[in-house]
Amino acid sequence: MNYRKINIPISETNSFSKLIEDYVSKEVKLKPFISDFPSIESIKKQLGIKSFSDTNRKVLCDVITKQNQGLKRMLPVDKNLDLLRQGNTFTVCTAHQPNVFTGHLYFIYKTIHVIKLCKELNLALPDYNFVPIFYIGSEDNDLKEIGELNLTSNSMDWHTVQQGSCGRMLTIEMKQMMNEICNILNLSNVEEAALMALFESAYNGVNTLSEATRIVLNGLFGKYGLLVLDADDIELKTLFSSIIQDELLNQNAIRIVNSTIQNLSTSYKVQANPRLINLFYLKDNIRERIEQQNDKWKVVNTELEFTQDTLIHEINLYPNRFSPNVILRPLYQESILPNIAFVGGGGELSYWLQLKGLFQFYAIPFPILFLRNSFVWINEKTFKQVESLNIELKDLFRSTEEIRTLRLDKNKSLEKIHSLYYELENIWSSIKQEGEIISPNLVESIKANEAKIKRIEHRIEQKFKSHIKRKDDDYTNKFASIKSHLFPNGKLQERYHNLTYLYKIGYENPIDILLENAEGFGQDLIVLLPQK
Repeated sequence: MNYRKINIPISETNSFSKLIEDYVSKEVKLKPFISDFPSIESIKKQLGIKSFSDTNRKVLCDVITKQNQGLKRMLPVDKNLDLLRQGNTFTVCTAHQPNVFTGHLYFIYKTIHVIKLCKELNLALPDYNFVPIFYIGSEDNDLKEIGELNLTSNSMDWHTVQQGSCGRMLTIEMKQMMNEICNILNLSNVEEAALMALFESAYNGVNTLSEATRIVLNGLFGKYGLLVLDADDIELKTLFSSIIQDELLNQNAIRIVNSTIQNLSTSYKVQANPRLINLFYLKDNIRERIEQQNDKWKVVNTELEFTQDTLIHEINLYPNRFSPNVILRPLYQESILPNIAFVGGGGELSYWLQLKGLFQFYAIPFPILFLRNSFVWINEKTFKQVESLNIELKDLFRSTEEIRTLRLDKNKSLEKIHSLYYELENIWSSIKQEGEIISPNLVESIKANEAKIKRIEHRIEQKFKSHIKRKDDDYTNKFASIKSHLFPNGKLQERYHNLTYLYKIGYENPIDILLENAEGFGQDLIVLLPQK
């Protein structure tokens, strides 16, 4: 299918929060909460302040090398890993939980964005190397979010009795999901058959969910040089152990982040609230909060507890048993990566904006934040329906009621009625002028009758509107049908559909299409539609 793209400003999509709309428009009041807004110049400044030791770089590269063992060899991945060992190489990072079968489309979009941004930066700043990296949030245990999968109109969940970190769970109990995907894909198509084979090799019941996610990401994006990191690693946690200890003993994060929240919340909704201790205890099938009770640190819902001495001993021996929550995870990410930019969705950027003070406290540079690209796909059949309604693409982001109101406002009969009412107002004005000459009391009587007539006019106008709406029902019903198809459950496609959907609606090589049309520094929503 030949296609073209049209950019829609996010402020016209009714799909983003006020905070994100302001961030994209570079609202000055957000400056205190960030390093800078995205630009080549801000990236240059970030390169000047981001330091990363050779020791940490070696640990990082060794961990990625170890985790790549068993993956299909990809020369662009090998090349970027070699570059990462050099001191002038920096990463552009995105992060996500290990959603089954890639979960929703935004999992794919954010990955594409970091690849495209690195490509643009390598061209613009040739004295440096930029490599894309996907940070797997494997320690998360939100099984409902990680295990949800929507295939066309069929929503499924991964049901498992396993507990603890989702990344450590085995990829068992997924047969039904696998069968549904197999039924959707056209296995006579080489690319779709390859996707099915990739899923089967990844979610084979033997691999952990983290391993499966690395296999899928490497299979889909390895040819573009994407590096994949699971930070659930003892060597990486050792690099972060001093902050782990400080959080457990001194609990600075809640004080610092709450101070930022107090300032940010005067204008915007708060995305995430810190706890007294922003760490979980992670061991075997346990991932539970840690709470301090007097002179003891207890792991919630277990019998485990520590004194200060035994806690420090545990941190020194097993830093990998401490898992940062949403408040500390960005800090951990940036402490183990030579990272200059982070690409995330609206919700992610909202909570990152709460964290600059925490980064300053620990002297870790705060990255440049990029809102990931968003896409809306329109296939040929739907586009013909859109054309038949003779509406602009930006109007697809309006509600059905808004469209009904717009059409009413432009209705020729109503325009004529309003014109006639205007003439009546001039007539009543002339009558009142004549009445004023005769008697002021007569004017009051004229005004009272004018008010009665205006009430009658209003009722007539409402009857006109009611009949016009009924006559226009066919149009608005067609519009509503298109809306429900393009925005399932009232959401952007990216928050409902899976990668398999793009094949279902007739797009071949969708990842190549995304990479071609993605915009590293772009902040608009991108509509992809058939060529006229």
